[in-house]
Amino acid sequence: MKTIFLQPRGDLDLGEDTLFITEPEGAEDSDDRHLHFVFPAPVCPGIETLCIILDKPYTVSFEPDSVLLPSLSCIGGQSESGDVWERLFEVIDAPVLTEIGISSFDDIPASVFQKTSLKKIDLDSARVPVSIPDDIRDLVNLEYFKLWRAGISTMSPELFRLPRIREISFYRVYGYEPTPEVIAAAEAFEAAGGLFRSADEAGDIFPHQSKKRAVPEVSPESLPPDPGQERPQKTEVAAVFVLPDTEESSECLQGPKERPVIVVMGESFCFIDQAATYVFPDKPNPALTSLEISAKDSSVLLEGSRLELPNLYKISVSENASLAIFASIAAKLVAPELSLVKFHALENVEFSQSLGLLKSLHVVSFEDCSMLDGGSFPSLDLTGLYFERSTVVGIPDGILNAHSLKSLLFLGCKIDSFDPKILSLPNLRMVCIPFKFPTSPEFWKAVEEFAARGGCLAQELPPDEIEGDCLNGTKPLFKIVAADKNRRFGHLACGIPPSALETEPSQPMPKILIAEDNALNQKVLSLMLGKLGCSPEFVSNGVECVERLKTEDFDMILMDMQMPLMDGFQATREIRALGKSVWITSLDGYSRFGVLECTISGMDDYLLRPWTLAHLSRAINKFRAARAKRTQQARL
Repeated sequence: MKTIFLQPRGDLDLGEDTLFITEPEGAEDSDDRHLHFVFPAPVCPGIETLCIILDKPYTVSFEPDSVLLPSLSCIGGQSESGDVWERLFEVIDAPVLTEIGISSFDDIPASVFQKTSLKKIDLDSARVPVSIPDDIRDLVNLEYFKLWRAGISTMSPELFRLPRIREISFYRVYGYEPTPEVIAAAEAFEAAGGLFRSADEAGDIFPHQSKKRAVPEVSPESLPPDPGQERPQKTEVAAVFVLPDTEESSECLQGPKERPVIVVMGESFCFIDQAATYVFPDKPNPALTSLEISAKDSSVLLEGSRLELPNLYKISVSENASLAIFASIAAKLVAPELSLVKFHALENVEFSQSLGLLKSLHVVSFEDCSMLDGGSFPSLDLTGLYFERSTVVGIPDGILNAHSLKSLLFLGCKIDSFDPKILSLPNLRMVCIPFKFPTSPEFWKAVEEFAARGGCLAQELPPDEIEGDCLNGTKPLFKIVAADKNRRFGHLACGIPPSALETEPSQPMPKILIAEDNALNQKVLSLMLGKLGCSPEFVSNGVECVERLKTEDFDMILMDMQMPLMDGFQATREIRALGKSVWITSLDGYSRFGVLECTISGMDDYLLRPWTLAHLSRAINKFRAARAKRTQQARL
């Protein structure tokens, strides 16, 4: 048994308010897999954050048996030892604990449901299907619940009946079919103004959000009475004010005061996904960078003559969403930075002249792209066109008019025919084709000319070759078929052989800048990189990252993708426009499309969440290998 005496990690410049539970140096080489952690005292005042980082499977114990943490407000981190969370929650007494964000856990620790002060629970990557029991009714202060990349064994409807719950999200969950009682509770929650999202790999898992599954209808009136709590009934549609976080924002609050009011202030993302009146004031909102529309027909009204969103980068239109809402937004939108619009699982889209400002379009699950034929391309002035998981029946002739097109990507698609003339479009620089693709001698001749002009042609690998841990490993997702050797293509697509990652210990650690807006994630990354001998520096958004690069040089940047003011994609483009060749690793390469989007914006590598020490070490060695290769080539 290895005993570790816990102390605030002031040596990492993270402040005296953070306590880390992590394995000591050399523990991974020992056969002893039991760690005994000793808190500084039975009462630890001043500790506000508790972070667990355990990269190997251990059994754990704590001393003393009961520890009072009167200032603890946040617990987070990840562990390969699933029972560490259960042991921890049994030991600590945290009367003001408000937030839990944990990854790589076995199940929701039962002791969590005794922490009645909790306002936010964020759970990621459970190893076994989790259970959400009736005991969750005790969390009377809970406002936010999120479960990501996990199976669900049972779910209590009490989650939807909590008196203060405002938002419930299930992302990439699996193995769960909701019961009629849970479905009715979810519908009642949304009817009362709650925000609810649920999706697995195939689509929405609740039938009132998607009609893919036939589930018996149960009305909210058939539910048993809510014990001890009465939810306020929705009388009128809510008014959602989308405002920048400024002192003048309060002046924009207008409209009927008798309606429920929700204020979205200073947020990077705005979700139009419930029956409401969305109020965008006639003033610029620089904070909003992404807009997602999933509301049904006639469920959203827009007040105001224009939507001036100077930093809006992306609009996503989800399955079954109202295209009328999207059209009304596009007609009023002033967004000079808008560069990506994603349509998910839509059968047909008709574009209007009001969409001439679009720079790129991402279409998911289309049957064909005939809607893009004719004269639509010149009016759209597209620079990017992406198809994902689509059955594309031929490429329309109209694409030959898309003279501004720079990137054309097909991911998981079936293509019946492809005109080689497409590769001669004057500004086209990046093309990705499926692993099954119709070719001809004319096509390969066009590819040769395309590469000579500075273009890059990538091809997906077969599905059986990209399974497993390839997104965080050394296996490639794509292969570069042809590319100009003088252009910076292929780091992400080609991968680096494992042998190239074996670097000499004497090599200096790179100077690293991390762009990450979440304070807890900053502390986790600082601790993990500290174990590797790095002392990274931090910025909190893309704007700060770009400005920092103007005055200081770094070897490597770890870039979060979703940040306020400017996201990671836009920040990368800005950095490349400055002529900076710094190595940039994405912290959110969550899908094949995300990897290619990283490639197009100019990134060099990617990491999936949850991060591990081994993945971070591999990412650094990947940079070292690429740097050594460039140095060797420069000497030749």
